[in-house]
Order: sequence, then structure tokens, then C-alpha cells
Amino acid sequence: SEVGFVSKDGNEEGEIRKAHFNNAEQNALYRYSNNVVVTSKYTKFTFFFKNLFEQFHRVANIYFAVISVLQLATNLSPTSKYTTAAPLALVLAVTMVKEGFEDYKRHKADAEMNSRIVGRLPPERGADWTDVAWR
Repeated sequence: SEVGFVSKDGNEEGEIRKAHFNNAEQNALYRYSNNVVVTSKYTKFTFFFKNLFEQFHRVANIYFAVISVLQLATNLSPTSKYTTAAPLALVLAVTMVKEGFEDYKRHKADAEMNSRIVGRLPPERGADWTDVAWR
């Protein structure tokens, strides 16, 4: 049997998605998303640049970055060239470490959730529930 429903997940307006119960071959014809849970913000490859991008959405970080560049590039400062750059770099580094640790915990929680055992009813009539991995 099959069921159709209107999807609001970015498909075209009014597009009907069909799900075929107990028919893996029919469902494989469609490119539906899987059941994998992902709550983490970063990957190994995107962490550094995406984190810096997010940190420079804060006005204070942009302000101190501009002041640091002016101090490093010119002799406009009555203080040392690194008076503003060093604290800014420290704040960015500490925030990056904190965000990295929090995202690492999210990755671990996602892995735990995605490796849980769930009950599955096989397509054969009269079959009993079986335990399978979530993924």
C-alpha cells in the first residue's frame, strides 16, 4: 500500500510525496532523506572558517579587528603594536576551543542517537518485530 502527502520541506508548492509501506524497492526510487540525526554545527573541514565567520558577526570582534589592523599596519598607536591584537586573538582562540568542545559533544550525542537499536516490522505478513540499528 502507499500513502501520499503534501510536503513543506522545500519541495515545489503542492508536490505530493509518496511513501510505500513495506516496499523498500519502491521507496528506493525516490530521493527522500534518511533518519540520521545531525545536531552538530561543524565538520572537521568547516570548523575553523565557519567558526571565525560566526565570531566576526559580533560587532565588538569586528571593531577590535579593525583597530588591530590599524595598529599593526601604521604607527598610529601610542602603545605597542600588539596591545589590541593579542587580547583579540586570545578571545577568538578561547571561544573557538569552547565551541569546538561543545560541537564535539554534539557529534558524540548524534553518534549515540544514530547507533541506537529500534524495532522494525518486516514486510512479510505475520512476521515479528526485529531489532535493527537506527541507521
